[in-house]
Amino acid sequence: MQINEFIGIDCLNQITEIIKSENIQNIFLVTGKKSFENSGAKEKLDELIKNLNITHYFDFEVNPKFEDVLKGIDLFKQNNCELIISCGGGSAMDIAKSISILSSQKETNLRETVIKNSIIEDNKYTHIAIPTTAGSGSEVTHFGVIYVNNKKYSLTHKSMKPNFYFLDPSLLMSNSEYQKATSGIDAFSQAIESFWSVNSNTESIEYSIKAIELLWHNLEDAVKTPTIENLQKIFLGSNYAGKAINIAKTTASHSISYPITTFFKISHGHAVYLTIPEMFYFNSNITEKDCNDKRGVNYVKEKMKKLQQMFGGNSFLEAKQNLELFGKNLNLENLLSNLGINRENINLIIQNGFNPQRVKNNPRYLNEENLKTILEKIY
Repeated sequence: MQINEFIGIDCLNQITEIIKSENIQNIFLVTGKKSFENSGAKEKLDELIKNLNITHYFDFEVNPKFEDVLKGIDLFKQNNCELIISCGGGSAMDIAKSISILSSQKETNLRETVIKNSIIEDNKYTHIAIPTTAGSGSEVTHFGVIYVNNKKYSLTHKSMKPNFYFLDPSLLMSNSEYQKATSGIDAFSQAIESFWSVNSNTESIEYSIKAIELLWHNLEDAVKTPTIENLQKIFLGSNYAGKAINIAKTTASHSISYPITTFFKISHGHAVYLTIPEMFYFNSNITEKDCNDKRGVNYVKEKMKKLQQMFGGNSFLEAKQNLELFGKNLNLENLLSNLGINRENINLIIQNGFNPQRVKNNPRYLNEENLKTILEKIY
């Protein structure tokens, strides 16, 4: 599936030509609530699609629930929508991808389809993605997150990737410092996890390295003193990270982040990064006995050494400390106890976040005891 990208301040102007070429009249527009207007996206888009029939959907949770998706599908079908535009953060793009692919299915038990991830039919609707945060990389991935009864499911299909995406750095300018920090740290974490993932390959590793370098050197400036130039760099970093996880997938830090977000309302990116420094150190101590990667322990050690060099420091421990400092410089708290999470909650996090599939992606074998030790170190 070919994806077309447009990058730069005036890139949204190309949307008019896309809509004309597809002969579209009825558009389903999925956006965040306040971010759509605050980012400047509304003002830009309104002019471009003013003569078309627009069904605007924004009434959904930050972590999209299955019920939100069903509501969107009903609206989509009732208004005979032919094309979907998502404009917002990862949630807006995820819910748009889910609505689009599920609206294409003949199956009527969509709840079962989500739980079993049993999509059969290809997506038959064109999807234009316009991110207003630099973090999820959802504009280039073939999956979307949906929560069913507070449990996270990832709907996956090759045709879920948007057909077009637009990276306009001016849309990031209105993000708060915390939002830029947590979105950027999510992308940074994705890049690290995809780099050490057992599913990585030459292409994904190249994307991961580009993402890490762009975010490591530009994220703090983009958070504290944003300019169009540094915002475009973190946008590209997020995009590369999305391309990397689309191939290699994420690992344990992402898995363990979901209950932290669900039960304790910690922003997703922040929740992911909490365990990244300790997980880096854990993986750097890999041995022959606990190596998960078929390419062997020496291969993994070389990769971890490469990460150490990128993060600076003369040892894995020093690199881990630099990773911790990176988060602190973004004003992100790195201790569970300072985030209102009690020591007794650690078991709750593990019970709801130990995903065997994600853990299998980690280069070093990981069990619940290992995760408990890691969480206790950041308590």
